[in-house]
Amino acid sequence: MATIPGHGARKAALKMLDAVLRRGETMEQAGGAANGLPEFADRALARAIAAEVLRWLVDLDALIDSATRKPLPDDAKARAVLRMMLAQWLRLDTPPHAV
Repeated sequence: MATIPGHGARKAALKMLDAVLRRGETMEQAGGAANGLPEFADRALARAIAAEVLRWLVDLDALIDSATRKPLPDDAKARAVLRMMLAQWLRLDTPPHAV
C-alpha cells in the first residue's frame, strides 16, 4: 500500500486536537502525538494544523454549522476532520486537492 503524503501529520493533528478539546490537555502536552513522526516537516505540519484549528475554532464551527442541516456534535470525529480540512485550506493555504 502506498504511503499518502501528510497522512501521519494529519492523524497526529487529530490526536492532538482530541487531547486538547476532549481531555483538557495543553498544546504542549498534546504535542507528544507528533513526536513519533520521523520527519520534522510532518511534526511541524501536525502542530500547525492543530494550532490553526484551535485559533479559529469558533469561526470554523460557524462555517461547518452553516453548511449542515443538523449541527454535528462538538466531539464528533467528523467535525474535527472538517475543522482540520478548513484550517488547512483557508488558513494554511493548502491546495484543495491536497487537503
